Parts: sequence; structure tokens; C-alpha cells
Amino acid sequence: MMKTQSYLQVLSVLGLNCIVVNGFVPKSSTNALSFGLTTMSADSISLTRVFSKAIVADKYFQLEELEDKETATTEVFLESDNTVNVGETDGPRSVSSTGTWSLSDKNVMEMILTRTFEGGKKESKFTDMGEFSFEVVRSFTGDLSPVGGLAAFAGSIHSVDDAGVDLEVGYFNMIDTTDERLNKEPE
Repeated sequence: MMKTQSYLQVLSVLGLNCIVVNGFVPKSSTNALSFGLTTMSADSISLTRVFSKAIVADKYFQLEELEDKETATTEVFLESDNTVNVGETDGPRSVSSTGTWSLSDKNVMEMILTRTFEGGKKESKFTDMGEFSFEVVRSFTGDLSPVGGLAAFAGSIHSVDDAGVDLEVGYFNMIDTTDERLNKEPE
């Protein structure tokens, strides 16, 4: 008995339904070619990582962070190599920022941002603390969903304290702003 092989598979997302088209699929017992069309809900199959990643990779996003009573809006660019470039912000200005992101098969995004800040002033008196720097690491976990035809994420912000305990410290929203940033009409 020959295993069914697909030589052509096209995935098209239509609302909450996915239509999977398999072309030129040999039947297991007859070796005859067939063309199959199957409809299933998005919950019953995994939208491939490649398909999902293509929606968000190499795109600008507006990241809104809500932590305690503070809110900050920051521009981020999700690179196709799964790194994050951090742009302008109306929050505290970091000296440097690095980040990574990933998108699971279930369209859950995890992004980790490490921001380095500097403070203090040059030691001039015995009581001065001097200059110092510190890092703030935040992990963002949220679900991908369409908002007005644009890719968006919403979820929680986490931090690990000195004892290694993972704490939920806030919430975030992130929406694709590529077309607006590049002054293009949405497709």
C-alpha cells in the first residue's frame, strides 16, 4: 500500500475556515491521480509557521505597553531572522535595545526585549553614587489576530525577578503599521 503524497498544496485562509487543496495525489491502492478539496476549521489544523510568519516578518509594529499605571508606545520592526529592532518611544529612553521574537504554530507570539539604561552622574563628592547602567528584560506573549485587516497581537508582559520567579507585570497591544510608516495604501 503506497502512502498518500501531495505534490501541490495550497492553503488559503478565509475567515475562520481554511481550504486545503491537494493536487495530483496518488490514491493508495489504484495509483490513479485525483484532485481533492477539503474544508476544515482553523482549530482543526495548524496554519503553517511559514504562512503565519510571512504575515508579520519584516514589518513595523506599534507596541503599546501598559505596565502598572504607566503606558508607553514604541515602534518595533520584526526582522525575518527573528530579531527585533526597537525604534522611537514615548517611554523611558534606553541607551541600547535588543530583542528576539517567535511565532508558534498556534499563532502565539513571544517577544523578548532587553533594554539598557544609564543613570547617575559622574562622581564629584564622596556621597555621589557615580554613573551606572542596568538592564530591563521583558517577555511579551500574545495571540495573533486580525484588526481592521491588519496583523495585531494582544497579551501579557512578564518579568523574572531576582529569585527567578516569573511575574506578570502588565499587558500589551501591537498592531502592524508598515503601510502607514511607508505611506502606502493598505492592500
